Amino acid sequence: MTWLWDFGDKAESKEKTPTYFYKKPGKYTVKLTVKIPGVDPKNVPKSNELEIEVSPVTAVIMAEKLKIKVGDEIQFSSEIKGPKGTTYSWGFGDEAKGSTEGSPKRQFKKASPVGKPFKVQLGVKNPNININEKILSNVLLVEVVGMEPPPPVTGYFIGQDIPFVNPKTNPDTPKYTYKWKFNDGVKEGYTVTHRYLTPGRKRYSLEMYIDGDLSSSGDGYVDILPIAVDPSANGKKELTVLRGIDEVEFSANTKGPPGMSWSWDFAGGAPTSTNENPKVTFEKHSTAGNPYEVVLTVTVPNITNAIISKPILVTVNQKFIKPAIGSITIDRSEIGTDGNYTAKIIVEATGTYTSLQLKVDGDPISGITPSSPQSMGKAKGGKHTFTITVPEPPTSVTKAPVAEKLKVTATIFPDDPDDEKKATGYAKTETLNLTLIPKKPWWLLYVYILAGCILLAIIITLVVLAKRPVIPGTITLNGADHYLTSSPLGPKKGKLEIDLGNLDSDYDGFVMTVTAEKRSNSTQLRINSAINSKNGAEGEVAANSEYFDFGRGFPCVEVMTIEWPHEERGRLSLIYDTHQSDSYDYGDDQDDDTYEY
Repeated sequence: MTWLWDFGDKAESKEKTPTYFYKKPGKYTVKLTVKIPGVDPKNVPKSNELEIEVSPVTAVIMAEKLKIKVGDEIQFSSEIKGPKGTTYSWGFGDEAKGSTEGSPKRQFKKASPVGKPFKVQLGVKNPNININEKILSNVLLVEVVGMEPPPPVTGYFIGQDIPFVNPKTNPDTPKYTYKWKFNDGVKEGYTVTHRYLTPGRKRYSLEMYIDGDLSSSGDGYVDILPIAVDPSANGKKELTVLRGIDEVEFSANTKGPPGMSWSWDFAGGAPTSTNENPKVTFEKHSTAGNPYEVVLTVTVPNITNAIISKPILVTVNQKFIKPAIGSITIDRSEIGTDGNYTAKIIVEATGTYTSLQLKVDGDPISGITPSSPQSMGKAKGGKHTFTITVPEPPTSVTKAPVAEKLKVTATIFPDDPDDEKKATGYAKTETLNLTLIPKKPWWLLYVYILAGCILLAIIITLVVLAKRPVIPGTITLNGADHYLTSSPLGPKKGKLEIDLGNLDSDYDGFVMTVTAEKRSNSTQLRINSAINSKNGAEGEVAANSEYFDFGRGFPCVEVMTIEWPHEERGRLSLIYDTHQSDSYDYGDDQDDDTYEY
């Protein structure tokens, strides 16, 4: 017997029970023809026809989001209609390796070009069809936004360290690294500093790497400002002043980074200055037709060459005014309280002059040397200040003030070559009163120290003598010893109340009072005791078998056994050992009468 299967797509099989895979979808009619040897085919019954509908393999993909930042992940999923064993092949459009998972999670490490999102598509393959053709899914357009570009940087000067800060939206984790590319080098870090040595707009780029792979980049720029140096004198570039009279205010008018320094050269007409805006009075006149060329030199941090300004032209004319000495005063009329014996003599002068000198004589102290002569340019507001040092007066235990009279002579020398007193100068003398506070002698400190030591020894002796025991002995409760101590309450006697409940809870509610008094002509103490009930209960105690009411004192000698009854705790008992003596010599006699408590 033979079989012939017709699958409706021109394919046949002679197997009895074949397995067949259709390569194309559609509707097919399956027929079976059976042949039996020796039997007329007409007599062989025909089989029924089988209608089969073959569906195509389909693939649909989805994503949780279609716009992300570079470095983020997207979860993709797929719905596949096809036979078992269908294989997957994902393409993500970013030139990176695809995936063969059914629902992959994908991290995009590179940004998609602007206006050109990545195309994500899934290809599936039927395992039963031996062809390379893949069935493609729908296409998803995924926009991967790159890192935020750095913002423009402005307001910095040449030579200044500029902080380049990454936008906060760009992650700052070890997984992400950044490279800053400048025209003169590359620096790595989330934030970096860089400086430029020439002005103008400078462009740079910032690159972000994820796990070492370049993901995206952005361009930025920084505007570098030049150093501005535009000095002036009284707001002008040229001016004329009088020698020794007119004060000129110079202004640097500089714009630059912190840390700049200034150096003014006044071409010999005045001392140099490192102030930004100095005030100068020219002491020398300029020659006719040759004004002073004042130049400012500015030094900028991190810039090798200093910036030199264009010169300011200052013409200094001569004008002679007959000089004169005004007042002569002293700033402090009493010195020496702090051990410093320097004073300042203030001399007021007018006119024009070459120098002013000072001579000082003292009475009764002599040998006073003033500071060096001063030129007219040293005056501030027309006043010269001279510092003098006065010899120290003899030391004094009482630091009695010493009255000093200073004979001060100021001499001023005119600068007019035709002045008749150009050589001798104009002089003025004043007598100034000065009080000197002498120092104490050096040995006085040791006297103070010795007196303090003696006083301390006396105090210690008195304290030691005062701290002697007054209330003596020990109390024993239920086998536990409790030592009695107290500070002296009087020269010869004292009193101590003991709350027995604080020593042993069985004795709560009872107080023992001990009174001690010094016996005359003896080192022994007269001691009395009493037992009191805190709640006012009545009763009696047996002290060495002799009975006394609560609160009544009884004498104590040697070792005392004291007992009394209690309703709840039975018979309470304590032992009081009185052994203690007071060997202090009181220096008087006292009657040996019985101490009444």
